[in-house]
Amino acid sequence: MAVTIPSGAKRQPSDALAMDAEGGRSASFSWKGPFDDLESAAESIAHGDAMPSDPGTAWKVDSWELRRTNADYGVLTINCKTSDATDTSQEGGGGTLPFRDVISVKSVRNDVSILAYCGSSPSQPNRAAIERWMREPDPKLAAQMKYTDENGSVVDFNEEPLLKNSIPLLQKIMKGTERVIRFYPQITRRRSYYAPPTDLFQKLSYIDTPPSPSSNTLGPNGVSTLISAHQWLKVQDDCDEQQDRTWMRTESWIGIATADSQEGSPWDADLYGPSRWKMPKEGGGS
Repeated sequence: MAVTIPSGAKRQPSDALAMDAEGGRSASFSWKGPFDDLESAAESIAHGDAMPSDPGTAWKVDSWELRRTNADYGVLTINCKTSDATDTSQEGGGGTLPFRDVISVKSVRNDVSILAYCGSSPSQPNRAAIERWMREPDPKLAAQMKYTDENGSVVDFNEEPLLKNSIPLLQKIMKGTERVIRFYPQITRRRSYYAPPTDLFQKLSYIDTPPSPSSNTLGPNGVSTLISAHQWLKVQDDCDEQQDRTWMRTESWIGIATADSQEGSPWDADLYGPSRWKMPKEGGGS
């Protein structure tokens, strides 16, 4: 609701506007009048109320202060912050616009199974054969890079043309290497609002390109270049109320370098694309 100022109060020529170091805007407006009238008006003011049209409708109440001046008069000062505007962009989805954006970049560790080097091509390590070898109960046979198949026959990786490309991977597994360390970029955007946004939980677990910062401060290899060189999965969309009663929305995306993928899409579109499989999946088609 809108703030109501007593008709007998006079607006004071002491408006103050401010912007903090992070871009948040604030203002204060004062009225002088009978103390009792101002006190009654102040008690009816709630956090988030809209200011009357004379100071402008772009302000919402954050706090107020009433002090007695002389006799039965006082000065009521109302401290405000800018109100949220509606985001009509396609990305925003009709939610409220934030008054502050902060973007950060960090690395995320992911331990990948060494079997990720396997593939379906004859030139790539054969996962089915390697896993069969890993289950071989005879340690002497396994040490010779051999295993027993389902028919009881012994299969030798050194003698099978289609399995020779699996030998380098077998050698690493024999040394005890089971996982490979990889690091992926994670972009996090923190947006500050005066009211909780209405478009939360958008595109979670979907392939989605994070927004570029308004200013790229990391030089020629900055955030915009990082974004274009990777395919991204949105992994976070949280919103928390802060102590000052504003709201902080945190969104994160994890990227895989496009150059690291031999299949064109580092994130599997069947699992994370716009038409991703439903659970459970029906039908045998793609």
